Amino acid sequence: LVSTFGRPAMEAGGGVLDIAGGKGRLAFALHHELGIRTTVIDPGEPHRGILSRRERARIKCKQVAGLTDAFDNIAEPFDLAFSLKHAPLVRACSVLVGLHPDQATNDIVDVAIAHRKPFAVVPCCTYSHLWPDRRVGGGRTDTAGEVGRRVESTADMVAFLLAKHPNARVAEIAFKGRNQCVYMTGAGYDTSRDNGIDDAVDGGAVACGTCA
Repeated sequence: LVSTFGRPAMEAGGGVLDIAGGKGRLAFALHHELGIRTTVIDPGEPHRGILSRRERARIKCKQVAGLTDAFDNIAEPFDLAFSLKHAPLVRACSVLVGLHPDQATNDIVDVAIAHRKPFAVVPCCTYSHLWPDRRVGGGRTDTAGEVGRRVESTADMVAFLLAKHPNARVAEIAFKGRNQCVYMTGAGYDTSRDNGIDDAVDGGAVACGTCA
């Protein structure tokens, strides 16, 4: 993340939004070890950055300055309603990040593009039964007359997200499992117009038990 977006960009404004951040491991690495302000948004039980003695010792050794003992944690699902309710937070953030963010995946990208914010998401579950109208690979129609095929696999989801903006890119992250990261830096908004994403984004983001 730091090598892609650049530390100054990530530190700007209100810092990083770690969406569906779970136990806050990414937030700990960014907020406490690197000194990049991070807010976890996850509808599960708040972890509030509770640190072990070892983690506190690591912070002291690295002499991270200007940080509180805990990163912020908002125990709510991320969707359009969240982006409206917490509009100042979204407008002020530097990057929206979601590592296996489940139902929030599409909303992260739509909200980021609407606000012209850098983003990085690693799709996991597609929940095609919740959004059967999501399509990818136009040019062919199915038996119902719909163009393209339903977004049912992670590869489909990656293609679906990439189609949202001409400057969106994909990279492979070095860990096991689903590791295709769809991202765009702030520079992407300077070189091309978006694909018409506006405030009409999907809602209903909840945590996924499969990936928790």
